[in-house]
Amino acid sequence: MSRVARNNYNIAFISLSSICVALGLSTLFLHWPVVTGEASVSIILFAIFLMQIRSAVVPPPGSGKKVADRHPERLKTLERIPGLSQCESLLFVGFNDLSVRKWPPFFEQMGFRRVVILEAWKQNVEMIREMEKYEVIEGDVRQADDYFQSESFDLVMWWHGPEHVPFEQLGVTFDKLKKIARRYIIVGCPWGRYGRRAFGGNSFEVHHSHLDTAFFEDMGFETATIGRRNKHGSHITAWWTGQPLPSA
Repeated sequence: MSRVARNNYNIAFISLSSICVALGLSTLFLHWPVVTGEASVSIILFAIFLMQIRSAVVPPPGSGKKVADRHPERLKTLERIPGLSQCESLLFVGFNDLSVRKWPPFFEQMGFRRVVILEAWKQNVEMIREMEKYEVIEGDVRQADDYFQSESFDLVMWWHGPEHVPFEQLGVTFDKLKKIARRYIIVGCPWGRYGRRAFGGNSFEVHHSHLDTAFFEDMGFETATIGRRNKHGSHITAWWTGQPLPSA
């Protein structure tokens, strides 16, 4: 369920429940002759029932089955990248309310000593700051070289973000990220055509590009895919290797 749909359902359920509670309490304590005490209690119980239905119908952010099923499979493609566990610093591009469930466990598992998040939408930036766990920079990945010096991070990870940038701007953007990354750039994105409009007031969520493995391979990336091209849920993992790892 999208955030917009979830918010609309929440508003509807909470509004109706509040009306029922107000009506029930009013008739119970004001002794309205039209409604008996038993009916007042029934109205309040109905409001409670509505909130229980809401819990079943409206899942919390990040709890959808599609996210739970696909995310581990996508992360498993990272096992093909040798030496990834030796990276100590991470620049993570793009972090929204769904990322709160998905990424902190991965960051901890990898044991990064430094995690910096680059996020363009102010509301998400404020959410990350409230977490008090990661350094966050409010900015656009297309101007990444304005925020970071060359070879600032062992790993730059841009997971399901390139599709949000116009295609003609991607080449230059990746050139900038290659300067910032010391060892690896890891990218995730839909495989082929997968449209999305802005939602929740966040225009950065729009999909502008529809990418294929050839695009990344032409820039020196290796790739792995999940699903079928142009099908919902399909995925590309692409990785670029910069400096060689130190000898053991």
